[in-house]
Amino acid sequence: MENSIYEDQAFKAVTYTKKDVAPSLSAADKMALTSKKGSSLALSSADDIPLFFYAEGKVLGAMTVSKDAAVAEEAKKAVKTMIVAYNLKPSDVSVYMGPCLTFSHTIVSREELISIMNIGYRACAKRTDGVDFLDVPLLVMLQLRALGIPMANFHVSPLDTYENPDLLYSKLRGDEGSNLTIGTLK
Repeated sequence: MENSIYEDQAFKAVTYTKKDVAPSLSAADKMALTSKKGSSLALSSADDIPLFFYAEGKVLGAMTVSKDAAVAEEAKKAVKTMIVAYNLKPSDVSVYMGPCLTFSHTIVSREELISIMNIGYRACAKRTDGVDFLDVPLLVMLQLRALGIPMANFHVSPLDTYENPDLLYSKLRGDEGSNLTIGTLK
């Protein structure tokens, strides 16, 4: 497999795999926004979610979302900031989540899982054979859905960073590198 690519009429995301040479771009370490058509934002991650949110022809936002950032609802706050700042309707916003850990690789303590369930995210809580898991991509999706973003506007990479050792870096697996995902506003 070459690069992992997602594309629609308003946005394109490319995650560079281990087999490809990624361009030299500075990756955002916090939430970044651009409203210039043709502009790109880059995110570096090894298990966290490379999250892009955009409104066709108007604005592109990007941030890397860790488990802790997801629990703190940082993605929800960032997208809401963009919606307000650019006077957008939630139905105008689309979301792309790049390769990251899926729920079966995000183990949490029972106390943490109960706390997350108690704030309304029971659907993100999984328990198998006495081990507690948190579905971080689903957690972020539910938070953004609460803003009014339609389900049809979500696009999630099918790649799990841990389960694809030949393609992607994973800190959980002990890799030293990180994956670069570049999102471009068309």
